Amino acid sequence: MEIQNNIDVSGLVALIKFHDLNTVLLALLSVADLCSCLGILALGLMRKALYERIVETSQVPLETIWSCASKPFVFLRLIGVIVPPWVILWISAERFMAVLTPKIYCRHIFKR
Repeated sequence: MEIQNNIDVSGLVALIKFHDLNTVLLALLSVADLCSCLGILALGLMRKALYERIVETSQVPLETIWSCASKPFVFLRLIGVIVPPWVILWISAERFMAVLTPKIYCRHIFKR
């Protein structure tokens, strides 16, 4: 557990220290992937608990649409599905601009 905490802290320090746009976009992609993975895990655990409850009681519990939609895995999966396409769109637009208009790209976006 201590090693994992050190890795998390060092990753956060690296993100703060090297806060150029590419690093932030890469960090966003990794956080979105982590949210997606945690959402899939939470969904699996919820299904397992539901199946166990059905086997024990022989009854399917009733839920409303809102009680189902307010579960944490829905929000985690939503972040994991929505954020990566927008980040990839941003990266693609930057690269397209670098190829199409390299002088403008070097002057305004790629500052040294």
